[in-house]
Amino acid sequence: MTNSQPIGALYLIKCLELPMVGRLRCESFVGASRQTKENNGLRKEFYQRHQTPDLDDFRGHFRFHLKSETPHFEFICRFFEKIGKEFSQNWIDEEPSGIYARRTAFFYEFFTGEEVLKLPNSGVFGNYKNALDEKKILCASLNKVSKNTRWKILDNMPGNRFFCPSLVKNEAWELAEKLDIPKMLEGIKTEFGQEMLMRAANWMTIKESRASFDIEHEAQDVSRIERFAHVLSQKTGTDDRPPLSHETLQNLHQDIIGKNTVLKKFGIRQSPVFIGRDGYNAPEDRVDYIAPPRQDLSEMLEGIEVFLERTQGQNTVMRAAIAAFGFVYIHPLADGNGRAHRFLIQDILCRDRALEKGFILPVSAVINADSLMRRSYDEVLETLSKPLMQKIRPFISFSPKYKKYPDGIESDLEFTGHKIARPAWRYPKMEPHLGFLTRILKRSIEEYLYNETAFLRRLYKGREAIKEILEMPDRMADRILRAFRERPHTAFSKKLLKEIPALAESNRAEKIQKTLTKIWQENPVKDENRTDVFKP
Repeated sequence: MTNSQPIGALYLIKCLELPMVGRLRCESFVGASRQTKENNGLRKEFYQRHQTPDLDDFRGHFRFHLKSETPHFEFICRFFEKIGKEFSQNWIDEEPSGIYARRTAFFYEFFTGEEVLKLPNSGVFGNYKNALDEKKILCASLNKVSKNTRWKILDNMPGNRFFCPSLVKNEAWELAEKLDIPKMLEGIKTEFGQEMLMRAANWMTIKESRASFDIEHEAQDVSRIERFAHVLSQKTGTDDRPPLSHETLQNLHQDIIGKNTVLKKFGIRQSPVFIGRDGYNAPEDRVDYIAPPRQDLSEMLEGIEVFLERTQGQNTVMRAAIAAFGFVYIHPLADGNGRAHRFLIQDILCRDRALEKGFILPVSAVINADSLMRRSYDEVLETLSKPLMQKIRPFISFSPKYKKYPDGIESDLEFTGHKIARPAWRYPKMEPHLGFLTRILKRSIEEYLYNETAFLRRLYKGREAIKEILEMPDRMADRILRAFRERPHTAFSKKLLKEIPALAESNRAEKIQKTLTKIWQENPVKDENRTDVFKP
């Protein structure tokens, strides 16, 4: 073995020509000395020769991956698909008490779904060992860990074979752990009061709905915006389980889309779907992402449910990020996936009691209000879509005729690369998604919710002060407040005085301006720009 010779997972990928989509979290090599190098998010580990397996020892390289590298679920799945069951069978026969032999047998049956390995004649013995190292990677909650008696392995996998996300406990994990949403909201409530906080949250709901349509580049029809706002405020966290089963997803889908639709059936789609551009583009340029086929959808959605069940009690931001982004990658609906995806964020936060029922954080609004965050949102989604498309583009074609599917959708898409794509769909790496959602939620509370609450307190005090001087409907008081906000250091315009003649009497205009100036000084808003996103 020469220096810079790959070892572990990278060696097996190259040797077996595995069609990997996701990049390894670390690549291991033989080196002159033990060292670690990092560049652009990729970690390279160098080991001296005596620390590495022999060149042609597949078992040694796989053991090295389990022992010295973070298990990469997509790699493990593709490795077993390529090498077959004999690899695991021979190993467990020769080392029935070996921890890595037992973990390999467990992983083989987990990722293939085939309980076809035979127990050694001597039986399997030894203490129970974890499938995954809970100190390094996301695992099931301790009270959800089950015993696999066949291989004496503690099954702490965070999902099932149809959806099992991976997430190393790195900086993104630590930042999410530190984000205490209830404490942050309590701080705002202490400063401004429960009533003002809820008013700000209610005001944000319709704006959150509008921003969700903006993100999807869809027309802002008032009835559609109000319908989704109603879903956000009334449906989050209300059912016994998240809306991931056929029936609950069907109900959510109908609530989101409404009756005016070409869809013949709500719920899990019965047609192929891709994300991309319209048919005026060349076929090779039309597709940015292809979602799993309809035959896989129920099992994958059930996998998200299993993940939520097996991670109960863990960090809510992590759970919301994985469930919501996992959902949007599955893309189980014929229309409305983006709105359902962002609904799930709110729903999980509510179920985990990070938010009160009906309390909506402006996730979509924050994403859409900031071009950098919007680009970050796209880049997070592209961590899977871009490398996936590089592998599967040769398997995409378009038929000269459209085919009509049972849900009412017509499509000319033809795709034959499901086998290559499935491990990438099922076993996504979620570190970027967690980091992104943590930043969005932090900004939504510290910047947008805080400033909106402060802004509303100031407006309500201003409205009350105006009415003390001159009784009038709220609509007129708000007209005065808008005029003052636009030009706080200038006398009211003649146009305003003409609209409300009583202002010109008894120096009322001057009194109101003086009073509002004092209220503005006593009730500052840290960042006025952070409130603009919520203005009508």
